[in-house]
Amino acid sequence: MQKFLSHFSKLTRLNLFIALFLLSFFSIYRLIFFWTFSNNTQHNDILYAFYLGLKFDWRLAILMVLPILLTGWLSFLHPLKNAIASLFWRLYLTLAFTVVSSVYFFDFGHYSYLKIHLNKTIFRFLDNPEISTTMVWQSYPIIWIGLFFLILIWTFYKIIGKIFIKIQQQEEYKKHLLPKIAINFLVVILVFGSLLAKFSYYPLRWSDAYFNGNTWVADVAQNPVLYAFDTLRYGDTNFDKDLTERHYPRIKEFLKLGDNKTLNYTRELVVTPKIKGNPNVIMVFLESFAGYKTGVFGNPLNPSPHFDKLTKQSLFFDRSYVAHTGTARSVFANISGLIDTQTFKTATRNPLIVNQNTLVNAFTDYQKLYFLGGSANWGNIRGLLSKNIPDLSIYEEGSYSSERQDVWGISDADLFLEASKVLKQTKSPFFAIIQTSGNHRPYTIPEKNYGFKLLNIAEEEVKKYGFESLEELNSFRFMDHSIGLFIQQAKKEGYYDNSVFVFFADHGISYDNGEHSSKIASELNLGSYHIPFIIHAPKMIPAEVNSTVMSHIDTLAIIAGLMNKPFKNSALGRNMLAKKYQDQQYALFIEHGVKPILGLIGQNFLLRVRDDGTNARLFDLRNSSQALDVAKKYPEKLIEMKQLAQALYHTSKYLIYHNPNTLE
Repeated sequence: MQKFLSHFSKLTRLNLFIALFLLSFFSIYRLIFFWTFSNNTQHNDILYAFYLGLKFDWRLAILMVLPILLTGWLSFLHPLKNAIASLFWRLYLTLAFTVVSSVYFFDFGHYSYLKIHLNKTIFRFLDNPEISTTMVWQSYPIIWIGLFFLILIWTFYKIIGKIFIKIQQQEEYKKHLLPKIAINFLVVILVFGSLLAKFSYYPLRWSDAYFNGNTWVADVAQNPVLYAFDTLRYGDTNFDKDLTERHYPRIKEFLKLGDNKTLNYTRELVVTPKIKGNPNVIMVFLESFAGYKTGVFGNPLNPSPHFDKLTKQSLFFDRSYVAHTGTARSVFANISGLIDTQTFKTATRNPLIVNQNTLVNAFTDYQKLYFLGGSANWGNIRGLLSKNIPDLSIYEEGSYSSERQDVWGISDADLFLEASKVLKQTKSPFFAIIQTSGNHRPYTIPEKNYGFKLLNIAEEEVKKYGFESLEELNSFRFMDHSIGLFIQQAKKEGYYDNSVFVFFADHGISYDNGEHSSKIASELNLGSYHIPFIIHAPKMIPAEVNSTVMSHIDTLAIIAGLMNKPFKNSALGRNMLAKKYQDQQYALFIEHGVKPILGLIGQNFLLRVRDDGTNARLFDLRNSSQALDVAKKYPEKLIEMKQLAQALYHTSKYLIYHNPNTLE
């Protein structure tokens, strides 16, 4: 070992030994945490949780020594050649260790009290500092803890000093220029790899801890400091309970809550049984599948012949809208039944709201599967899905034999075929989610394209009907080609007749909707939100066009309602096939930004209003030729829709923190 280390500079050796010393401290804490809070439940995944924890801990150790690695080679900052710099770095490390150790100590107390890791919600205790301080003083041996903490910090300082002296006494390596460059390059790669901590397009993230959905196992894997920092990155946890209570009567009417008391949103899912038995469910997110780009909404370029054919044999919702234009936000809305009200980051990235009650769990005794061409670390989707859907099998990069095409992973065609191979071998019934991503820049068309033929027409014609480039049009057409391939394969593999296929877009696209669309649709940017939504099961559901206004948050409620799956629904999603909701046909969307804009779409009107209720404008969708503000003409409709938009927005802000998984 000593011979191996002699190939590296003394500065590199110093950082390595300090990082290993820090790692040992973090590992000891993890063992103490495990022994103290273990609930005596046996988990086969505990060893893997410790392995993940080791990677989190090593990342923190590297981050702590990173300033020395980056600047220590400068002569006036070299910790082994300059006495003042040596003292400076020892004091820096001691201060950093003091801060990190404080977080560890607070985390231990926080977990013993609330059974959750330390996070930004600790600041709520500052609202009543006297009570909080008294409670801590009376609950814990503060004096002994403080004394132990001081001894720990002093011990750390002394040990760090000994490490400095030990390395300083060693011989410096002597290499020629090229070997030095090679070795330093290796060090850079190792440091960068330690920070990523994963062979993937996405680095190790907090959501990786939820690899089996068990909260305790995830808590063992998390690093308290990195986890607390992740929660501090989110500044919009500021739901207003009083404001939510004020809007409750309007939401109570919207959800038909009956005798529920204030802020109780739980009710039995309204079922509208049309499907008997327990057929499979295959839910497919289609990337950027805007309504105006499809043939079913009149696009003359014939960009979606396979989807159009399915639509004619399906229950087709032609007034379906997304709540968000971002994919991660749309996944959250569909899975949770709530609108993602987070301002700057998506809800899936916020560890404080990973716990959500989902109607996927209405499908009891179903095998649950999720397929993605790339990594489930994208958008921290893994955390949302694995945390809330027990025994979910995730198939992602590394799970397939198909070749990766670009940053989004394997092609849509290969994703469908890979998924089909798994579904063929899966014991029914199963609930599968397939997330496509190929219809996205750089618009890669794979060489292995299963008979797909590129279309070559003038750019003017492409833009005339809502596509910004020929590459985008062909990418869209390839996704449609992949849908046809998937259905063909499902029939061949024998699970088509016993499956309910649900196809819909994750979101639309902000662009000129094309000459085939109404002018008002382009002027109001409806192309970003209006999407096709079909439920395809020809032997179980007759073909029908349903013009009920629905939203992403309603997706699972509609599917579960169709299949007669009782469930305690506690989110905002509704089964829009139920007659009781027909008098409240509205879909809310949010244009995210520093000042979010709310959009509420009804049967005949669209409202746009800022989240604080200002700048409200009302548009009559029946006037297809021009977007005119008709607020003065319909003042009562303006008030009604403005109240509902505000109610849905503030209720969702509250519920994303109060919609716990009922299976916990």
